[in-house]
Amino acid sequence: MKRRLVLMLLVVLAGLAQPAVLAADQPQRTVPRFELGGAGGVFAAISNEGPFAIAMWGPRLSINVTDRTGFDLVGDIIAPTESSGLYGIYEIQIRRVMRGGGPTRSAIFMTGGVIGSFEYEHTPERRVQRPDGSVVVYRANTKTEATPPVGISGGLGMQRVLARHAAFRADAQAMFGFDGVFLLRGALGISIPIGGSYAPRR
Repeated sequence: MKRRLVLMLLVVLAGLAQPAVLAADQPQRTVPRFELGGAGGVFAAISNEGPFAIAMWGPRLSINVTDRTGFDLVGDIIAPTESSGLYGIYEIQIRRVMRGGGPTRSAIFMTGGVIGSFEYEHTPERRVQRPDGSVVVYRANTKTEATPPVGISGGLGMQRVLARHAAFRADAQAMFGFDGVFLLRGALGISIPIGGSYAPRR
């Protein structure tokens, strides 16, 4: 009877220990699943009208599938413009780490994806009084529009962990689209983890 109890106890302990062993065998994640970032920089364009540069800034959401592969959703707002609305370029890109980062070095990655444009413009209500005393009311209007992908992009970047909840990131991409316009994008920004933290690579 005692021998059966001992055997049953050993079986139960083995079953409880197995998940812990499997977890120990799996590599520890060194990057968070989600990152939220912001960046600012410049677009340099080459078109039929000649070269020009324009400043930009915007948010970024990164989804890390593995330690080396992830996706970035980027919105670059172009400023300044002649209108009070917001205009810009969005990028949906895949990111692949070529050299992992650590406490003393930066991670190097390459990117590739598609680009499109977006705009947001809000016109407030306007009242115009006619000579006869009547008032014409132009109602407030909001316009939001995004094009489907109209070009492709590719480039390189680096990310350096500054602390457990902050990392510095630099990107450089070449973009082709928008009726034959060739764009060069350079941006510097900050990333913060969502629901996790940056861990040093061992």
